[in-house]
Amino acid sequence: MGIFGGFKRIREQMGTASTVAMILAPHHAEYWAIPRLAERSEEWKKKYRDDFTNRTLAVMQAENPLALLREEIANWSINYAGYKVLVITADLKRESFYADCPYISAELQNHLEALTPHNDILREFWWTVKDDKRLLQGSSQSEVVFSYATTCWLLALYYLNGFNMMRAVYKDVSKAGRDWFKPMVLSSLISSEDNYRSKIGLPSLLTDPKAAFNHLSFPHLVARGETNPLFTWEDTVRQPHPYREAVT
Repeated sequence: MGIFGGFKRIREQMGTASTVAMILAPHHAEYWAIPRLAERSEEWKKKYRDDFTNRTLAVMQAENPLALLREEIANWSINYAGYKVLVITADLKRESFYADCPYISAELQNHLEALTPHNDILREFWWTVKDDKRLLQGSSQSEVVFSYATTCWLLALYYLNGFNMMRAVYKDVSKAGRDWFKPMVLSSLISSEDNYRSKIGLPSLLTDPKAAFNHLSFPHLVARGETNPLFTWEDTVRQPHPYREAVT
């Protein structure tokens, strides 16, 4: 790349950065106003705001920005699902876009003590606080882990939705028809729920023995850059995805 080509790329990146900042401004405001996140220390909030900013900059400066963006979206979908299924309540599910999905329960919250060892972050968190009576303040393991996992899924959703909003900058959006983002999230949730259930001997909610692997594959289709991951998923699996646009 010559010097003029380099200048052109810098100008393009500056234009992209301006667009991204405009798109993400209300996103930042919305998430950092959520009481559970807003009440944390300024140092804690700065840590994650700075990390998200650095990740967005890395995407914009990458040789292939869309490829890195897709990786971020896929990874955060898996991260989010790993916490969310542990704390879904009947009320949370009723208000979600997967309210009618039979493969997501509100049951795992009742098994947090058994499931904590099967999540690396939660396992280390509980090991750190379990003997600190000042921090626990009489709370049970389930109560403490539920609270921490709730913070974790909110934080993961901040990243996930933020990176999803950036897709518009790189024209990675469906102009017509069905978009792949919510189906990917639902597949991540289904896969995560089934994995946890298998760890502690709960029966699977899936009727097809191949379904768990199929749903696990969805975020990987996103990460590897499939132009239309939802089409590729349905074309490979040979069945419609359980997500339905009418479910809100």
